[in-house]
Amino acid sequence: MIRLENVSKYYHNEGVVSLGLRKVSLEFQIGEFVAITGESGSGKSTLLNVISGIDTYEEGEIYINGEETSHYDEEDWEHYRKNRVAFIFQNYNLIYSYTVLKNVEVALLSQGHDLKTRRAKAKEILERVGLGRHLRHRASKLSGGEKQRLAIARALANNSDIIVADEPTGNLDSASAKQVFALLNEVAKDKLVLVVTHNYELAKDYATRVVRLFEGEVVEDREIKPFIPKEPREQIPLKMSEWKKSAAVALYNVFGQPRKSILLFLVSLTTVFFVFLLYGLLLSIGGGFGGGYYFESYNVYPERVLVIRKDKAPLTDEDYEKLKKIPNVKRVVKEDAVLDISFYLFDSRLNFLLHFAGYPGFLDDYDEKNLIGRFPEADGEILLCTYVYEDDLGRLEDYLDKEYQFSLQKNSTDGRYISDDREYKLVGIYAWSEERSMAVLNEGEIRDLYNYFRPGYQTFVVTIEREWDTTEYHMISDFFPDSDLEGYQISSEIFQYYSEGTTFKWQDLVLEPVPWDGGKQSHQAYVSWELYDKIIPFEHRQYTLELSREGDAKEVLDRLYREGYYSFCPHQHLRNYNISAGEIILKMIITLGIGFSLMVIYLLSYLIFRAIFNSKVQDYTILRIIGFKNANIKQIILFEILTFFFFSYLAFLLIYHFNKKSFEMMAAYGLRDFLFVGLINLLLALLITRRFILYHRSRSLFAALRIGG
Repeated sequence: MIRLENVSKYYHNEGVVSLGLRKVSLEFQIGEFVAITGESGSGKSTLLNVISGIDTYEEGEIYINGEETSHYDEEDWEHYRKNRVAFIFQNYNLIYSYTVLKNVEVALLSQGHDLKTRRAKAKEILERVGLGRHLRHRASKLSGGEKQRLAIARALANNSDIIVADEPTGNLDSASAKQVFALLNEVAKDKLVLVVTHNYELAKDYATRVVRLFEGEVVEDREIKPFIPKEPREQIPLKMSEWKKSAAVALYNVFGQPRKSILLFLVSLTTVFFVFLLYGLLLSIGGGFGGGYYFESYNVYPERVLVIRKDKAPLTDEDYEKLKKIPNVKRVVKEDAVLDISFYLFDSRLNFLLHFAGYPGFLDDYDEKNLIGRFPEADGEILLCTYVYEDDLGRLEDYLDKEYQFSLQKNSTDGRYISDDREYKLVGIYAWSEERSMAVLNEGEIRDLYNYFRPGYQTFVVTIEREWDTTEYHMISDFFPDSDLEGYQISSEIFQYYSEGTTFKWQDLVLEPVPWDGGKQSHQAYVSWELYDKIIPFEHRQYTLELSREGDAKEVLDRLYREGYYSFCPHQHLRNYNISAGEIILKMIITLGIGFSLMVIYLLSYLIFRAIFNSKVQDYTILRIIGFKNANIKQIILFEILTFFFFSYLAFLLIYHFNKKSFEMMAAYGLRDFLFVGLINLLLALLITRRFILYHRSRSLFAALRIGG
């Protein structure tokens, strides 16, 4: 089973080399009960640690079932300890925060047993060692003899070939010590039991062999009574993922250590609270992640608010009805893009009276008090709302009900103008003294303009197929419908540079380029209405809300944010461009302060977590000894920390939900912001976990066991 050939072990401490074992050659078989004796410091515990894979050796070779182990890495030794070795220590090395039942269950969990099986087996084993009446007691409440019997029960749960016991009766009275040896003798019939003991008199009635060490060397190896050798058991691995095992142990720790768990929960909750608070402060000074508007908006007036959905989806009739019901909203404009079209009057018949340049307005904004003529009723009719000199008022009626040429221009996303010339029948003039000039149209004309001027600046990927190759051309252009084109016809100067026989495709559609009209603007592409509707679907991604008054903006913006919309007031945005250099510097300082505060929160949280988790290092070491891998320990720590942050996050959301008035800084939070802050907290949890693992990664199992003990 196990054979040692000239094995030596040395310890190095601050330049001093001390001997642990020297040229030890021994062989052990399953079925033996071996008592290892010797004076203090003779190498007894070192021999057990080397045999069990807790500690390394420098010289010689150890064979396990005939296989050399000098090439074993950490993972090999973990596999060996998990499947071949069970441990019993003088200081018990129990997880004292667990119940008696959980201490045995966790050993069965390392083997991959499901909950029902491990609970039944654990109860059976505990009955066997006389602890059946203590299942729900915490291990810390047991007597010394009961603790050692629990350690034996845990060793039996591993169902391994080897049990190593290091001074198992060192802390027990004579009666308890005899009970322990009797139990070990009972299980030795089908296992190899190696017992280090300072009391050979207790062991001689049970041992089949005695090995005595002196100064690291074997000075006696004597058989006391015969034994029947057994073959190593066949290993049948159970199918349970390592992540599932780790998650189960993490839950044991969370619910089995209430004081530490409550403290960790409070630390996590405090961290979550400050992250929410800091992010809310960032939003309040103009930060956040609420972008997504079409910023080609140039029709700026105090009552205008732009609105988009937080999920960036097109706005629907349901959104329209919802937005109309918001207090202090005067009007919801679906055809938002139309408001940014500039109307310029170019007609010599009127220019000496009116120099008109303005944006679209709405009929219900005006009464008949200052109206000359009438309001527009049919498509193609227009009313101009503008300043008129008093001396010219009587001359305007002669110019009504006539067609005039207007130039319509709209700023594109890259700063260029999109323009179109149209004729409108002037049916009325509204004379007023306001600075803004407005072109008032009926609803049908407004919809027609939106259809034509809807946002059309697109990256249009055209596949170009020629005899010798196929390429993709990323055509970035403004698209306009042309009634003279039909089907999938398209007119752009780009296509004139390709030879005949070239095929142009957009998605699955074959395009039909038509000759380029040099009179058209080179940066624009003209397509048929059919193709235009495919490239730019008729939808509303942005609305304009017109407020009853400018002072309602903040209240409405906050309300929109809470109800699932991003909103933006262009007038306030432009006004903020005039902030002083001192205000800009102050905002920068506040932003840097928020980032610094977040770093301080992370460091403080980490230090508190580390202090608490350092008190649990002994538990993690015990878990490694009973069969869990180092990777499992990392997963367990991760699961524990994530559990505390997750429940703290949920707890804070509940507190916020029932007490929103106390968190005014978070009034503008939307679903996306809550998710983003959750992501920040998740990142903090991962960083804390990683830092703690790095803090302990260089510590070997032997070193951890010594520190823990």
